[in-house]
Amino acid sequence: MTLPPHAIERLLSPVRSVSALPRSARDHHTVPVDEAPWRWHADVLADVIRSLSQDLVSPGDGFKKLQGWIDQLLRQRDRAVSLLFSLEPFEPYDPRQADELLDLLDELPAHIIRAVEADTSVSTDVGRALADAADWWSTRSSASDGQGLSRAFGMDIPPRGTQGFFRAEWVLQHYAYRGSDLLALLIPHLVSLGIPHVTDVLAGVYAVGQVIDCDDPVAAYIATNTLTNRYFAAEPTIADQFRDHLRAVEPALRRARSAATRAYEAVLTQTDDSEARALALADAYKRTIEGPFRQYSWATHCLRAGE
Repeated sequence: MTLPPHAIERLLSPVRSVSALPRSARDHHTVPVDEAPWRWHADVLADVIRSLSQDLVSPGDGFKKLQGWIDQLLRQRDRAVSLLFSLEPFEPYDPRQADELLDLLDELPAHIIRAVEADTSVSTDVGRALADAADWWSTRSSASDGQGLSRAFGMDIPPRGTQGFFRAEWVLQHYAYRGSDLLALLIPHLVSLGIPHVTDVLAGVYAVGQVIDCDDPVAAYIATNTLTNRYFAAEPTIADQFRDHLRAVEPALRRARSAATRAYEAVLTQTDDSEARALALADAYKRTIEGPFRQYSWATHCLRAGE
């Protein structure tokens, strides 16, 4: 039984209000990323797209069923967009393939409207196109060889200290009196990460290196991008308080990161003592959560809440 016109309009109201999607606007995608973190995030993206392609069949009559179906499709669409743009800074990202996927996702609301109005499902051609996109992203691999820092800064030896931390000042020392060579490498990375406004070379090197040197550079980029966007969107007084607070706690955060790193090393080295490994893991978790995670989470919340 076909729904009355006013019910159809209620169903389609959120679909008609969906905004057009942006496209890949950055000129560079140069940040190295190892295969493991890239593969994990790309597979999640592919799974969401594939699930979307399989959910295009209308559940049939019934206002509640159709409403749930539409909400689910729009949520999956939004999640696919977020996952796609989280990969944008990195070398394996292909802007042409990304824009083709965005075209498909941009057209989805119109397909939903036509399907509901005609009391049918979304065209199978749309499902096949989305499935093809999912297959492409699921097979897209990173060519990184585990030497992301060396490749990013054109150095034979990764700029890490004895404790395994990235040392941005070593990059500057390596390019002493060759600033133009460093900038030629650094600027594309900053553009890729969406922070081309950084004018301090050391700060730029530090930002790029910290993202690359994380176990999960994609997650690090998401956190950095979220924090940066909220900082620039906040009221000036709140932004100033946020900056002053992080400057004040930076020494403590460095100590917490160092202690967490030592604890993680103990987890890896205490192979014969399960109790020592468990205690070290608990210590690492505690220092990470009560240190950087707690401080940055609270600061991000304050930026979002405006207080």
